[in-house]
Amino acid sequence: MPWTEQLANPDELRRCISDLVALSTLPAAWRNYDMRQIGDSIVAALVSMLDADFVFIALPSHGNQLIELIRSDPKLNPARLDHVRTMLQSTS
Repeated sequence: MPWTEQLANPDELRRCISDLVALSTLPAAWRNYDMRQIGDSIVAALVSMLDADFVFIALPSHGNQLIELIRSDPKLNPARLDHVRTMLQSTS
């Protein structure tokens, strides 16, 4: 199985452990954060940890409004990101 070879790599295991430690420390920083600030920190962490093309989070706000947080790899074409955002909004 390909995933067993990746996990056997000590550098990859160290990176995973480092990411888990970083995730576990985030709540301490959130003590005085509002929901948007918490979401921003999660989005930023996930983009780098997962090496993701993009991360999108929609949070409830006052009334029936949504706060949309999206961050992408700088190499991602902005038009493609707009298309992804439109597709995600149409499913909610």
